Amino acid sequence: MRFASLVHELKKSAFARAEEGAMIIFGLFLFVIILMTAGLAVDFMRYESNRVRVQSTSDRAVLAAASLREYGDREELVREHFEKAGLSAYLDSVDYDEALNSATVTVNTRLGVDTLFMRWSGRYGQKLVTLDQAAF
Repeated sequence: MRFASLVHELKKSAFARAEEGAMIIFGLFLFVIILMTAGLAVDFMRYESNRVRVQSTSDRAVLAAASLREYGDREELVREHFEKAGLSAYLDSVDYDEALNSATVTVNTRLGVDTLFMRWSGRYGQKLVTLDQAAF
């Protein structure tokens, strides 16, 4: 019995001194950190891509609707721009004011993008509200 406990103690002390595989835990930790950073970049890229699409469509629609060369319903013109771009779900409201030789058009948009990787940190979506206005 004494011999078995001596062998057990030797194995235990050898295990405590062994350093094989110590970097695996650190490497796995770094891998998770790199994966989360890359995921944040992907989420921000998706958000920014959608934001630019909505913003440029809104800019074009507002300028076209406020232009004095356009006749007809200015709100319908803005809605058509968003419909053709496939972004009509993001259009919140369209307001316009016409005078004798001028027009002011205001467009509000609401954009929500679900996150894929930021969920790990507790953020499930990014939201943006924009306001565009043009007057001619």
